[in-house]
Amino acid sequence: MVQPFRVTEDDGLGPQATLVEVEGEFDLSVAKRVRDAVEEAAKSSMLVVVNLSDCEFIDSAGVAVLVLSHGKLLGEGRRLVVCCASDQVERMLELTGLADDPWVFDDLDQVRADFGLSGTDT
Repeated sequence: MVQPFRVTEDDGLGPQATLVEVEGEFDLSVAKRVRDAVEEAAKSSMLVVVNLSDCEFIDSAGVAVLVLSHGKLLGEGRRLVVCCASDQVERMLELTGLADDPWVFDDLDQVRADFGLSGTDT
């Protein structure tokens, strides 16, 4: 059964980064809410980490939000990274060629190591 959509923000990665967790389906109907959450997180952090471990489905609108937000934040001197893709999300990232991009990580520990972050999972 698919979870209802929810997006939450957390500073559990330390003061330099904000974690945005997407749960449920990330599709056209919620794409603007995720984009807004990423933009809000970027106001107070140099790094926004989008955790997709509880995201059960992503469509092309969801992928577009990630790609466009990544580019926008880079243009502002900030970073967006994606991690912890579920099986379906990982498959979509593979199909779109994003799975091997340097801003897509397997897990939060990898993000912490690459960016020198502290904190614990929430």
